[in-house]
Amino acid sequence: MRWRLGSMGWKFSANGYFLDQFLQDVSNKRTDEYGGSIENHARFTLEVIDAVVSAIGAEKTGIRLTSWSPFQAPRVI
Repeated sequence: MRWRLGSMGWKFSANGYFLDQFLQDVSNKRTDEYGGSIENHARFTLEVIDAVVSAIGAEKTGIRLTSWSPFQAPRVI
C-alpha cells in the first residue's frame, strides 16, 4: 500500500491490498453483505469513495480499477 502527493492531490495505490481483496473473488470469501455478488464485493470500495468525497469533495476524488490483479492469482473481474 502506498500514499504519495501527486500534482492534483494525494494518490493511494492498493493493488492486491485491502480494497482489492474485497473486490476479488479469489480473496473475498465473505458470507455477509460484503461478499457473494459483484454488488456486495464492491460495497466496501464504494463506501470508502463516499467517505473520501465527504471529506475532500467529489472534484478531488477519483478511482482507477484494473481489469485483473496479480494478487494471489490473475483473475478477470
